[in-house]
Amino acid sequence: MIQQIVIGLIFLFSVGYVVRILVRSFQAKHACASGCGKCAVADIDMLQKTGQQVD
Repeated sequence: MIQQIVIGLIFLFSVGYVVRILVRSFQAKHACASGCGKCAVADIDMLQKTGQQVD
């Protein structure tokens, strides 16, 4: 009986973890969430305008 409870808890935690990963993957991290790759270029331009070092 105790084994089934432990397995059930492990299963619930793993489902919660996967749901959390999926929710975070759909949330926008920046203002531009199109995934076209232009945002990195825009960030470099912004850094150069502010005078910060760009690697």
